[in-house]
Amino acid sequence: MGEKESVIKNYIYNVIYSLLSVVMPLITIPYASRVLQPEGIGQVSYAQNIASYFVLFASLGIPNYGIREIAKAGIDKGYRSKTFREIFRINAISTAISTVAYILCIILIPFFYERKEILFICGISLVLNFFNIDWFYRGIEQFGYITIRSYCIKIISVIAIFVFVNQKEDVYIYALILTLSTTLNFVLNAFQLRNYLQWNRRTKIETKKHIKPILFLFASAIAIELYAQLDTTMVGAICGDKFVGYYTNPRRIVLVITTVINSLGVVLLPKLSVYYVKNNYDCLNQIVTKCVDYIITLSIPSFLGVFFTANDIVHIMFGSSFQPSVLTLKLLSILIPILAIGNIFGTQLLIAFNLESRLTLSVFAGALINLILNAVLILNFKQNGAALASVIAELTVMCLQVFFCRKQLHLKFNYRNSIKVGIQSLGMSVTLVFVRSLIDFVVIRLIVEILLAVFAYLILGIVIKNETIIWSLKRISRDK
Repeated sequence: MGEKESVIKNYIYNVIYSLLSVVMPLITIPYASRVLQPEGIGQVSYAQNIASYFVLFASLGIPNYGIREIAKAGIDKGYRSKTFREIFRINAISTAISTVAYILCIILIPFFYERKEILFICGISLVLNFFNIDWFYRGIEQFGYITIRSYCIKIISVIAIFVFVNQKEDVYIYALILTLSTTLNFVLNAFQLRNYLQWNRRTKIETKKHIKPILFLFASAIAIELYAQLDTTMVGAICGDKFVGYYTNPRRIVLVITTVINSLGVVLLPKLSVYYVKNNYDCLNQIVTKCVDYIITLSIPSFLGVFFTANDIVHIMFGSSFQPSVLTLKLLSILIPILAIGNIFGTQLLIAFNLESRLTLSVFAGALINLILNAVLILNFKQNGAALASVIAELTVMCLQVFFCRKQLHLKFNYRNSIKVGIQSLGMSVTLVFVRSLIDFVVIRLIVEILLAVFAYLILGIVIKNETIIWSLKRISRDK
């Protein structure tokens, strides 16, 4: 299989895998939101939020570091096995320490002890983080295995929610199903390892050399988690569980879209790392240039589509009790292009270039801005203040990361493509406004809005010859 075909195949697998992680909640949320109401959704989301901090400490900076190091090992099974054992040992120790700390916090802190049942349920993800070795399978580009495994578990989880979550009091059952839908993937990881590793007890394990780069990435992960999760933490502490529900549901919508767009970057990380090590800057620049064009072509219309249809999305997905989430979703939709561009220049390129320290600097700057703005805006605007703080913080991070990459890359910004995307987006937006004035029934209106918006965007792209769209359509036609 050629390199281009490999990238496309892995991208498709990774899109499916990433979608499963966020689409599963979107399938069940319209049902769960109406059964559990904002308070119940907020209660579960807040417990997951607290547990995520400890999972962060358990994971350190290993997920992205592990992908890079395993990719560098290449087909050398002995070196790959040695590298895996070294990183795995670090992860095992950090997971054990974080688990003990989590239990002590629940027991000793009254605010947490009052929520101990649901916190212990969500804490299962922390205990089983010991087996979270997706970084290994991504490093050897086994996206097919990851996708099939996740698909089976997610389908079972969706069925379980509809069967076992039937009343407002089923909050704990809902939390348990969500937690197991993620952690069972970790357990299954262990059964496939023997096919890719060889165990030689006489091989010397050297963990020390990994500590510094892992800690750099860990510092970045802390900052990322702060401005990714601090919003939810502060909304819950200041405003209560109901407002957490108003905030987290719209955020899931945005994450679905950005996850699909960012999936290409996850697939490219192993290849970017190899190109950088081999000083193959021509291929590196070519891939990144195409990737940026792709991101702009997808993220701008996605942002506008969510912005103009926010009212219908909230009404259908969450129900009338979540009406305060409409403005929140509109604000958070601005994150779609910001996160997509930031992912390529930050999480992917800075790691591939071994510039973890600059990645850390950028995300700490964002975290500091987010903390300050949250303290001011949440008090006055509740969940909408948190959304606005996130947009400003993420924009700061993106700008810094693009700036830090400038010396390693020689990219020529495709102004012509961006202008064409702007023209297409304008035509799509006019279509959305026109449809809203014609159809009153919400479900039918949203379906028509989506179909006509996509159609208008694609047709305009073909007419004005958007290279990215034409290439994609030709590729799809050829594959058929």
